Amino acid sequence: MTAVVSAFSVLRSREDFERWCRFQSEPSWLQEWRRHCWQAAEDQPGWPESRYTRLRGFQPEIYGVPTAWQVRPRPDWSLDSSYVWVAVWDEGLWVDPIPDRWARALRVYRFREMAAAGDERLRRFWENSQFLIDPATSRPAAYLNGLWPDGLWVEFYPADDASETPPALGIRIQRTLPQKALIFPIVVWARPDSRGTLLVETESDDPAYPGMLITGLQVFSEVRSDLSIQCVWSDAEESFDFVFHHARIERDARLNWATGWFGGRITQGRHHMRVAEPGAELSDVHVVFGHQRQHFDSQIFTHHTGPYTKSQVLMRGVMKDRARNVFYGLIRLEPVAQNADAYLQDHIMLLNPGAHSDSIPALEIEANQVRCGHSASVGEIDEEQLFYLQSRGLDETTARKLIVEGFLAPAIEAIALEDVRVRIQQGIERKWAEELGSGPRDGSVDGR
Repeated sequence: MTAVVSAFSVLRSREDFERWCRFQSEPSWLQEWRRHCWQAAEDQPGWPESRYTRLRGFQPEIYGVPTAWQVRPRPDWSLDSSYVWVAVWDEGLWVDPIPDRWARALRVYRFREMAAAGDERLRRFWENSQFLIDPATSRPAAYLNGLWPDGLWVEFYPADDASETPPALGIRIQRTLPQKALIFPIVVWARPDSRGTLLVETESDDPAYPGMLITGLQVFSEVRSDLSIQCVWSDAEESFDFVFHHARIERDARLNWATGWFGGRITQGRHHMRVAEPGAELSDVHVVFGHQRQHFDSQIFTHHTGPYTKSQVLMRGVMKDRARNVFYGLIRLEPVAQNADAYLQDHIMLLNPGAHSDSIPALEIEANQVRCGHSASVGEIDEEQLFYLQSRGLDETTARKLIVEGFLAPAIEAIALEDVRVRIQQGIERKWAEELGSGPRDGSVDGR
């Protein structure tokens, strides 16, 4: 049976942390990296909060983290057979065998097996500062880099046959126990001229499970690669989630990223895309739907550091009951980013007076020959539309649902893959389990 030690309860002293480290049985360089990250977390004033987001009710010390994960039998979950799957849960994981048709184009490794085998790629990743999520930026970033029981290293390569269907990898992160924390980093390399699809989704056995998720997706889109990434975050609604999405897009590479934000009591998303070299293109779509007491805090930073680059960022969301959304959007164009084309959109609909949204878009333009703009809106449901639909015989709940679906349609239709559009739609449908317009389970307002 796997021994379980709470990584967060032992972080109160250097002695407890060292005792936790001894369970790992790892090479000395990795132990030193963990110590560096632990100290980076200690140097932070606390968990990240802002004027708009307070982590009320958050008690990280109660969540246990296993010292190590076991490789377990494939779980009996409903998994799309068109993907190679990695199943992750509280104390174990499973990696599907890669089929012969993708043996050349897809490689999947566990951090632990790479460290045990002396794989220099993992060591260089940290020692040469190749990582995109800096542990010095926040406490959850430090924990993500240094306190993982295991992680995933993924590489996409060009297929032998250009007509072959690109490899598709699915990563399902499912919490199966209450009062546990999952810390799971993912590193993805899209090698030159490669194509591929990555799906990352979260679920929970019980929507009322309290817990914590810290996960990060670091993506390197190398020259002329074409990668599609879809994330559907549907953790338990009593969970505190810290999610990092970072990417670097190189010359003539394309990255299509779509994210559905649905779960969590308080979810902080840090989404940093660097459109780095000429010809790099980014399509970045976000759909958020909050209800009851949910609070979403999203920072979306698109950084252009090369000429002739392109990015389109679109967020559409709906808040009901006492849910709250906070959006910080920034496009930065460096002086070298001449002839860049960038646009940022954020549009949120509020379904009742208790819902709230704060939108803070910004542009920082230091190049003088660019196309760059943003638009943002926060508004209530259109009462004239509601009256019109009701006058045609629809009840209020159905009419509201149709209006919301029409409002979210531009974002959903911008998602390239149909199966991901279906997953996003399923996440929206789950929000209609309660009658629209009903109040939260209690009168409290979290995250404020």
